[in-house]
Amino acid sequence: MTSQTFRDSLNSLGWTRRDDVPVNTSQQTGLLSSLQSLNPFGDSGHVRLPTNEGPAMMGPWSYVKHLASGPRLPFTGAYFGSIALTLYFSIGLHSTILTLISAVIQLACLLWYLVSYFPMGSSGLRLATTFGARRAAAWMTG
Repeated sequence: MTSQTFRDSLNSLGWTRRDDVPVNTSQQTGLLSSLQSLNPFGDSGHVRLPTNEGPAMMGPWSYVKHLASGPRLPFTGAYFGSIALTLYFSIGLHSTILTLISAVIQLACLLWYLVSYFPMGSSGLRLATTFGARRAAAWMTG
């Protein structure tokens, strides 16, 4: 886990994962209390970090179990199936068209993974798509 000194340094900056709220001993008067009311983090004055870990932070065995679970099984089958088909079509059959089709399916599954797992995945994908489309349009028009 994390070392105690690292945890203490984060807590001293106002970041915590603890359930107990730090005690605020400072006296609030006039201007300071009105400024604290504008604090987006509420009355506590610190940011509470999430206590659950997302799939990107899982260990390898729990991640494999997660991929084999019911809701994720269609993604797992499609992604690993497309990898297997890409390898089979390219190495076994030497078919360029079938290899390209399975590679496109593989990329679509990868985009699905990125959008569904990572925070701001859909907005990041939208930003990258917009940027890529503008660059391609600029390249095509000269």
